[in-house]
Amino acid sequence: MREMKDIVADIERLLKEAYQKGWDDAVSQIVGAVRATAAGSGVMKQNVANKKSEQHSFQKGSAIDLVYNLIQEKQGLTSAEVVKGMNDKGVEEKAVRTALYRLHREKRLIENREEKWFPKE
Repeated sequence: MREMKDIVADIERLLKEAYQKGWDDAVSQIVGAVRATAAGSGVMKQNVANKKSEQHSFQKGSAIDLVYNLIQEKQGLTSAEVVKGMNDKGVEEKAVRTALYRLHREKRLIENREEKWFPKE
């Protein structure tokens, strides 16, 4: 039978090999990403697009999406102006006010002292 020292030595060797393999894989991924970026393959553009979609992850055409887009296009609108703009697009007042409340609660919109809405940057 093998001695305990040999078993411990084998386990330590396996741990070192596993750690080194993980390290090598990570470095390989980083090098590949840098090369792809330098070559202009769009890796960085894809990451930026992912960040933007994370920032604005509303269902397209929903009330909250429409309100958010309106405030991005026309910054400084009052709540009444947002409601009027959304009524023109067929969105009910209650849905607009709920969207404003949720956007403000999620800190995606800022309401200043004059009670005008601005997107948070």
